[in-house]
Amino acid sequence: MADLEVSLNLCSDGFELGYRLLAYAYILYLGANYIGDGSELLMLNPKIAPLVGPIVIPILGAVPDGLILVFSGLGPQMDAQEKVAVGVGALAGSTIMLLTLPWFMAVTAGRVNIVDGSAEYANKKPTAGLGGLRTTGIQYLPEIKTAAIVMFITSLLFLVIQIPASIAEGKIALTDPDGTIETNWHQILLRGAFVRHWSLAGAILCAVFFFLYLLWAALAGSKTESSEYKDMVTVIDLIKKGHAGVETIIYHQALRKPSGGAEPLLKRGQKEFEQITKVIKPFFKKFDFDKSDTLEQPELEALLMTLGSKISAKQALTEGKTSLTLEEFVEFLVGYVQKQDDQELRDITENLKKPAGDDDDDDEEVPVDLVDSENPTKQMFNIMFRACWQMAFGTLIVVIFSDPMVDCLSDLGTFTGVPAFYVSFLLAPLASNASELICAFKNALKKTKVSISNGLSTLIGAACMNNTFCLCIFLFIIYFQGLAWQYTAETIAIMLVQWVIAAIVISSETQTWFMSFVILSCYPGCLVIVKVLETMGLD
Repeated sequence: MADLEVSLNLCSDGFELGYRLLAYAYILYLGANYIGDGSELLMLNPKIAPLVGPIVIPILGAVPDGLILVFSGLGPQMDAQEKVAVGVGALAGSTIMLLTLPWFMAVTAGRVNIVDGSAEYANKKPTAGLGGLRTTGIQYLPEIKTAAIVMFITSLLFLVIQIPASIAEGKIALTDPDGTIETNWHQILLRGAFVRHWSLAGAILCAVFFFLYLLWAALAGSKTESSEYKDMVTVIDLIKKGHAGVETIIYHQALRKPSGGAEPLLKRGQKEFEQITKVIKPFFKKFDFDKSDTLEQPELEALLMTLGSKISAKQALTEGKTSLTLEEFVEFLVGYVQKQDDQELRDITENLKKPAGDDDDDDEEVPVDLVDSENPTKQMFNIMFRACWQMAFGTLIVVIFSDPMVDCLSDLGTFTGVPAFYVSFLLAPLASNASELICAFKNALKKTKVSISNGLSTLIGAACMNNTFCLCIFLFIIYFQGLAWQYTAETIAIMLVQWVIAAIVISSETQTWFMSFVILSCYPGCLVIVKVLETMGLD
């Protein structure tokens, strides 16, 4: 009878705990959704849009993780030392989950066929089935490579506290006389005292890097290649569809002044020269059959015809030349156009507004109830007002319910016998980081190079926020509470996964569907790494 009563009590406690966990998780999910919806509206403001992916969404997404860390470290010192494992799990889970599961979802949703190393965004339907593992994928802007390097650099901040903590582990062992490990609070507090000043130094350094990241993201956003890329897509599309010849494009891209005059002859290395080279390069490569990086007369004739030019190859092959490199060909075209005084060029130029096809169109749609075509200023005000209140309301929800969520995760670990780190690693990010996940997935569905880049920049930005903003909060808690840093295995796993993903991103601007499965495997792989390292005796 007594055993039955105990079983019933356990069932009752388990049901109540499960109900609380689901309720708090759903409420945090709603809060994250409000934050995500508000930030998506900010994309409609062209002045703010470049900053939404790398700054706004990651900062707002870091709020739940930061608060979970804060609440996990409050209370008496010994209680805080136990509960802070929830915060560590949330921090690790947030970083790893955002760089793996949403990344995989983004590649899967946004993949198109990859031909000759480039993603064909003009064709939105990729090869179906497993046959597309290596022939379909995504392509992103060079900015994502830079962001991955920044993520790698910020991940090194963990070493500021980890190295002293490892030294403390070697000097202050948690063992009793017979050599068995036990929870020796005196020894733990000694470790905390050993790393206390290092935690303060690390917190300050994280704060510095946080503001440096914001500055870098703001500057990078103002100089984004997204608009330049769209312009390039526009002119290439016009040439392909025969709507404009290459001479007109060159005149429009680089040689025209508002007054109608022309710049001095362009030289290699100038921005305008490089832009023209980028436009002509795919056409040039198409006719370079022998891969010699030069074109001879028959190939030049075919290229000039494709470019819609009336120039003959003989005009290009001067001074006894039999072939031209890409740069020489561009120099010839620029010089030829420079010498022209053809009114037709200026007339056609005025019509270069939009490509005939929208192969890379990712314009955001204004919600129907906010459309005000007669007063664009009022429309933008309404958009910004809704965006601000949605993000503020979502943040308020997160602030209120993060503390009970921490208690719930800690209780779940106690009830199941599973360490709090693993519980919070798996469950906390699914609720607290829904805004970044949803944002990346929605961007991927548009299947354009720019939208894919926006989604991935959100995920990498979230990792950078965790490496700076959240780690700063955590280290201040360690300092003020005098806690020990006993998370060597977790730290190694967090850093290692970020380094692997950074290496994958930096290695190429295209990513196959197969590679996204490799990235996804890092999610469970992180838990395996932590378990193996703990088995080896690391904290």
